Amino acid sequence: IASFLVAYVLTLLPASLWSLPLFYTYELRLPAPFDGLNHVDWLNVFSLLKPQWTLLLVIYWSLARPYIMGIVFAWLVGLGLDVLRVGLIGEYALVFSIVCYLTLRIRRHLLYFHVVQQMVVVLGLLLIGQFLVFWIQAMIGHPPYHSSYWLSSVGGALLWPLLVWMLPKPEQ
Repeated sequence: IASFLVAYVLTLLPASLWSLPLFYTYELRLPAPFDGLNHVDWLNVFSLLKPQWTLLLVIYWSLARPYIMGIVFAWLVGLGLDVLRVGLIGEYALVFSIVCYLTLRIRRHLLYFHVVQQMVVVLGLLLIGQFLVFWIQAMIGHPPYHSSYWLSSVGGALLWPLLVWMLPKPEQ
C-alpha cells in the first residue's frame, strides 16, 4: 500500500521535480593506511546487524514486569507479529512464548548480573529464538540460506545496554 501511495504522489508531481536529488550524501574519507576501509559499503554492514526488536522487547518486559508481561503477553505479541508478517500463524507466537519462559526461569539471576553479563545471556536468548524460527522454517521448507541470518542476534545483544538505560528499571 505504501509503494502505491508513493507512486500515486509521484504522478501528481511535475516531471521536472523528479530529477531533483532528494538526499545529499557526503563521503567520509579515511587516511591512507586505512584506505581499504573506504571501499566498504558500511550501510550494508550495519544492516546485517539489525536486531529483532520485538523479541528484544519481549525479553526486556518479561524481565522488568513479569507479572504483567508474561508468557501470555509474549504469545499475543508473537501472534500479532505472525498476522502482520502474513506467514505461518503461530510461528512467532511459539518462539516468543518459549523465549519468554526461559527468560522468566532465569529472571532472578539475570537481574543481579552486570549489563555486560546480561548482554551475553540476551545474546543466547536471541540465538535460541532465531534457531527456533530457523527450525520451523526448515520444517516447512523455507530455511534462510544466507549466513548473515544469525548476525541480527549480535545486533540485538549490542543494543541491550541502550535498551536497559532507556526503559524503566526492572522490579526486584
